[in-house]
Amino acid sequence: MESPCRDDLERNIRLFVWFRVLFNVGFLLSRYINKSAPSECRASILSVNSLMINLGYGGVSLALGLAMNRASQSAGETAAFGDALEWLAIGLLLGLLIWFVASRPFRK
Repeated sequence: MESPCRDDLERNIRLFVWFRVLFNVGFLLSRYINKSAPSECRASILSVNSLMINLGYGGVSLALGLAMNRASQSAGETAAFGDALEWLAIGLLLGLLIWFVASRPFRK
């Protein structure tokens, strides 16, 4: 039987990896925009990009909190954190799928 501390460590590592992935997406997207956008509208595009990333962080945080709240009512706080992380992965993959489909008409 594994200790609860080991489970918490694994969950924290998964959470750290997911937020690093989100950070890297923002960085790489801004870098791509800087290279490809014309200078006349680059500032506006980067501002909207930052706004959308911040709304994404807020949405992910809200979804994570709601999932933890719902799961903690039935399973306890430690199990709720693990359940919420599973939903975080599903939500991120679903969001990326929607983004790829929605951005298809705008690709060169």
